[in-house]
Amino acid sequence: MTPALIPRFLPSLRRASTDHHRVVADTICPICDGRSFRFLFIKNGRRFWECEECRVQQIIPLPSDEEVQQHYRASYENGLYRTQLDTLGIHDRRAEERLEAVLPLCRPGRWLDVGCSEGDFVATAQRYGLDAEGIDLCEIAVARARTKGLPVSCASVSDLRPSLLYDTITAFDVIEHVRDPASFLTSIWSLLGPGGSLVLTTPDLSSWSRLVMRRRWYFYIPEEHLFHFRRDSLCRLLSRTRFDVVKVMSASKLVSYAYALDQLKEYNPLVHALATRARALIPKAMVETPFPLHLGELLVIARKQQDGA
Repeated sequence: MTPALIPRFLPSLRRASTDHHRVVADTICPICDGRSFRFLFIKNGRRFWECEECRVQQIIPLPSDEEVQQHYRASYENGLYRTQLDTLGIHDRRAEERLEAVLPLCRPGRWLDVGCSEGDFVATAQRYGLDAEGIDLCEIAVARARTKGLPVSCASVSDLRPSLLYDTITAFDVIEHVRDPASFLTSIWSLLGPGGSLVLTTPDLSSWSRLVMRRRWYFYIPEEHLFHFRRDSLCRLLSRTRFDVVKVMSASKLVSYAYALDQLKEYNPLVHALATRARALIPKAMVETPFPLHLGELLVIARKQQDGA
């Protein structure tokens, strides 16, 4: 190519590069029905894309239900979930902090915890006098919850046909896991009584941690987190599925240094190596003591709109 042609050729190269990363995938965005997605990156063999209309990020193609269930079974048997659940006391204290944060803005009465795992939040809600029960898709976690005498069943929200509707439904760290967030919220809407409350937590694409870490963000977990939201996109989805947003705020999570190391080992080996070296400089009591951190998550409280609202 002659030098004279290079200036005219470079713009076409830039357009070709841009066109390669901006495609209309064979997927309809479940948030806004958009069809145009921008390619972001590949992690663990999974492709991350962003909807050009609502800017929700998702994995395309989504893993199959069987792939997801195999991953969760392995994690509960001998993986990261087992390590998390064996961390003494931290989940009980986290459940209590969550309940105290949302209870003033939610309706008392019948509560359902979706994605309840081994039932820590259900047990805490019962101690506070609430008529609480839970559901989870993991048979291992449900079986362990039942050994504690907790009213927990293995089911999804679309499976439930309760004789009485719920006053409040909580779904902590769940919506990013589901294959169709809009259908998930629609099912929750149908399970709530008039004016019932919904509480969600989920990673926040607008958070400081994502802006700093970018594609190395610890919430980019291809095997589990299928969707990622910003505040505005999550509020848009809630409105579309007939919820009024009551409050949106940053969510803190109770963690210990040892707990954080387990997370980093799985999701960010580089930072894990640095944090492991630093552990030698920290007193053992501080390593094991839980403390609240804002890691980059949202907490949203919404209220069910009435039919025709």
